[in-house]
Amino acid sequence: MVQALRLVLTEIHNREIQTSGAQKTNLREEEVVNVLRREVKKRKEAILLFKQGGREDLVQREEAEIAFLEVYLPKALETGEIQEIVEAVIREGKKDFGGVMKEVMTRLGGRADGRLVAGLVKKSLGS
Repeated sequence: MVQALRLVLTEIHNREIQTSGAQKTNLREEEVVNVLRREVKKRKEAILLFKQGGREDLVQREEAEIAFLEVYLPKALETGEIQEIVEAVIREGKKDFGGVMKEVMTRLGGRADGRLVAGLVKKSLGS
């Protein structure tokens, strides 16, 4: 877990430098959450590759790191809660996929997987 924490801290540090140029500034909480989500996503992708390669030991390590990192992420919303937000956005007049997705993702504030949201939006729009 120490290695996972060091990697995340390095990513946060690098992101701080990227966003501010020569002067390092602290990231907002939302930006730190985005870094954590990217790190979790990287590990999920690695798990798929390790499973294909028959490396169960590495799969277990990555799963443990995901569990460790997810403690620091906001609780994900349930599918029903996401669906309610999608329907509310559509009722408010957004009818195109891109417009609905943008508004829904803004309202969710990173508390849901984009693929899940996209599937719900497509279903609701009848696409």
